[in-house]
Parts: sequence; structure tokens; C-alpha cells
Amino acid sequence: MMPDKSGIKILLFSILFLITTNAFAKAPAYPAWYTNDGLEEEYPSTKYIREMGSGKTKTDAENDAVAYISRYFQTNVSVNAVSRTTGITTNGETSMIQEMEITNEISSNMQLFGIKYSDCYYNKKERTYYIVAYIDINDAWNRYEPELTLKRNEFMAYYEAAQVEKEPVVKIKLLNDARIAAQAFEDKLSFANALSKKLTEKNFGSDIKTLSNLPSLIKRLMVENPVYIKINDDYSGTIEAAIRNVLTQKGFSVTATKDKASYIADIQVDYNKADGTSRITLYPALYFSLEGKNASVFTFNGESERVVAPNENSAKKIASENLANYINENLSRELEITLGL
Repeated sequence: MMPDKSGIKILLFSILFLITTNAFAKAPAYPAWYTNDGLEEEYPSTKYIREMGSGKTKTDAENDAVAYISRYFQTNVSVNAVSRTTGITTNGETSMIQEMEITNEISSNMQLFGIKYSDCYYNKKERTYYIVAYIDINDAWNRYEPELTLKRNEFMAYYEAAQVEKEPVVKIKLLNDARIAAQAFEDKLSFANALSKKLTEKNFGSDIKTLSNLPSLIKRLMVENPVYIKINDDYSGTIEAAIRNVLTQKGFSVTATKDKASYIADIQVDYNKADGTSRITLYPALYFSLEGKNASVFTFNGESERVVAPNENSAKKIASENLANYINENLSRELEITLGL
């Protein structure tokens, strides 16, 4: 039996309705990442570092997106400042060391790697191109990790050498060398943290802890190994005061009891009095040796200008003051050069 005309009309209307509905239900004219929710869904922030860029050409849009990624890294590295407070207890007293570590800002011409791009979208109404530049976090971190390991090994070589060293001052020198070598490692860590703090902590957490403990370890060694100052000839304690001032500024503890000292700062002063003149003439010089239990670990020599005075007391007073000035001007630098302090 043939269907009546009304039934055919209903069937045709239904087909037309379905076709029209499907036409309006087609995918939007823009890609999913064009919206904030779509960007997170397509390039989740847990897996990607991604930024959208725009421009009058596709190249302009790519450059704009990369510029945003560069700013992301600059921001996340330059603001990574850490304040560390460490307590050191000696003879029942606790002193606190606070150290502010500010990481270096990545330079504006840094080289990013592993950047990929989405398909480009052209907004006809705006006459503007849009694109997403993105970096796969796991892939980028794995490619960057060998550089981290290289710099980590450089600073750990000094640290491990310090661990087996018995002489405290030499140990301090090696630990300071480790701190200097660690600066490059810290710079690399800053970038690695910007990529993924979780991956960086997982793979280098123990090294980061070792690095953060270096200042307190050095301070502890200096506090626990005091210096006793021994001087053969000093007018009114002027030279000894200058020596004590420099040593304490560098972090050494100075003891008045020889039995409690780990080191003897042996200072020999020679005024080198000239004979055969009507006035007292001196050519003052000093010889400084930091003596450990087994050997000397640091030496420092110096002399000051000639002194001429009517009597010996006046000459020695001037000579001691001149030698003290020489110590204040030069001993600190020599300790820094030789021991890294």
C-alpha cells in the first residue's frame, strides 16, 4: 500500500530538519585552543608551557607567541629568590646566619629549545593570525638535564674532596671552591625549575640541599676551629688588633687561650732599626703564618714605609700604626685569594 501524501510530506520535513540541524551543529570556525578553556584542554599546563601569539602575518604570530614564552621564563627565573636562615650552636650558644640567594635573570637573548607550533588560525574579521607556541615539559627537561648534571658534577668534585680533607682550613678552601663552582649549577637550576620544579626536585633534590648547607657548614668549621694570635713585639697591641679585626670579619673565631686554639697566628714583627744615625730610623716589616697542627696553611708578609722619630717609643708607635694600616688594606684580600674567604 502506498503512503498518503501527508505521510510523504512529514518524512521529507523530518529529513530536511535533520540536514539543517547538522549544518548548524558543525564545528566552529575557530580551533579549540582559541579560547582559554580550549587552550587548557588541548595544551594542559601540567604538560606544556604554551602561549598564544597574534600578528598580521603567520611569522608575526609565531614571534609574538615565542616572546610570551621568553617572558614566562624570565619572570619565573628572576623572581626565584630564596631566603635561608641557618642556626649554628657552639658552646651552648646558637647564632643565626641569614643568607639571601637571588638567582640571575635569564638574558633577553636566551636560546629556547623544543618549541613547536599549532596550526595557524586566521581571523578574517580581525585580519589577524593566531598561533600557539608550546614546549613539551618532559621532553625539554630531559634534553636540558645533561647540562645540569655536568655543572652539578663540577661543584660536587670540590665538595667530595672537602669531605675527605682533615685540615679544617683546607676543607674550608675546598668548600668555598665548591660554592664558586656551584654558581653555574645554580643558574642552570633556575631554568630547570622554570621548566619543572617537580622534575628538578626529584632528580637534583639532594644536590640542592647540599648546596644550601654550604654556607652554614663553612661557618661552623670557622667557629669550631678558633685562632690564637701570637705576636713577638707590638706597640700597645695595635698590630694584634688589626689582625684580630680582619680574622673576625672573615668569619674566624679568635680565642685568648692557646690550649683551645686549632690554629696559631704567629706574627713576627721586625722593626729593622738602622744604626749610625742621630735619630731613630726603622724599616718595619712583619711575617704572618697561620700554623695548623701539622703545617702552615697560610702565610702573609709585608713591610711599611721608613719611620724616622726622635726616640724609640715614638718610632715604634708610628711603625706599628703603619703596619696595622698595611694589614687592614692587604690581609683581607690575601685571605680571599688564597683561601677563598
